Amino acid sequence: MHRYSHVREKAVALRNQKYSLDEIASMLSVNKSTVFYWIKDMERPPLDKQKNAEARAKAVKSVVLKYKKLRDDAYQQAIASAAEDLKDASFRDFICLYMGEGSKSDRNWVGFINSDPELVRISHRFIKKMTKRKIRYVLHLYPDHDKTDEIGFWASCLHIDPSLIMAIPKPGANKLKRRNTRLKHGIFSFGTADTYLKSRIDAYTDFIKGQWTSETRELVTPLVLEASIAQCDPAVSDHSKKGKGHD
Repeated sequence: MHRYSHVREKAVALRNQKYSLDEIASMLSVNKSTVFYWIKDMERPPLDKQKNAEARAKAVKSVVLKYKKLRDDAYQQAIASAAEDLKDASFRDFICLYMGEGSKSDRNWVGFINSDPELVRISHRFIKKMTKRKIRYVLHLYPDHDKTDEIGFWASCLHIDPSLIMAIPKPGANKLKRRNTRLKHGIFSFGTADTYLKSRIDAYTDFIKGQWTSETRELVTPLVLEASIAQCDPAVSDHSKKGKGHD
């Protein structure tokens, strides 16, 4: 199944409602070439039945705002529950892992890639729990990896059917006679096209970053203040050093 199957379904539905290629691409924030590939076999709306430009522009804006509201609602709901949800140390670890190794550039895709089985296992456990959408699995292998063995390893690691894992050569790996790294089981990636889960993860990420910023400010501000005072009045600095010497 295509990783953007739910977005493709929306594109097809909009085409059936007589929207143009440009309008569908704008509504869904997807490249026009991708939308064209999805709807190329569908009947093109007759020009004489098109809505007038002003009405269609209004409709496009309405759809864009509709999906933006759904994303914003998912984000705000996660922000509201973040303090409680992140008390779970394992879940907080997952969000921190996602900050470093998760997919961040695509608002429609939640994905994770790593070579460490334990990190992949932890991330997979939470993403699988948080989404109802199908998860796509890809294993990147070097020439000296045994495809069957490595698929079996990752399937056992994640408790999934081996047939769900698509194994492909790592880009550029065919130029290497052997691996020059310690990627014993290749590089494993998985993900799901879940726009609203992505919004929730973004919210948890922002919440944690906010905590880090606050904690850093509380730690750094007194040190900066002391340094500033010492620069203005050397006597204060001498007194401070003498005081520390008695401790």
